[in-house]
Amino acid sequence: MLVEVLYFAEFKDITKKDTEKFDLSSKNLKELIDLLIKKYDPMLELLLDKKNESLSNNISVIVNNKPIHGQDVLSIFLNEGDKIALLLPVSGG
Repeated sequence: MLVEVLYFAEFKDITKKDTEKFDLSSKNLKELIDLLIKKYDPMLELLLDKKNESLSNNISVIVNNKPIHGQDVLSIFLNEGDKIALLLPVSGG
């Protein structure tokens, strides 16, 4: 099952890409996050809260232009062709 990840800010800097497609077998966000970390080691610090073994509270997950909320975001199911954006907080002045 192919999904597309849209990269912004630091994620775009790490990957040097705007988008990238991944083939998932388990159809959940956790598998995608694991693949991203395996391929791009610096993403580990940005994506995961090691203490709680969960997605960092700083990350916003957007699937098909809709924000995903909840306690267990990693277990959400993805579908063929979904577009996923992982966003960091915006700061500046």
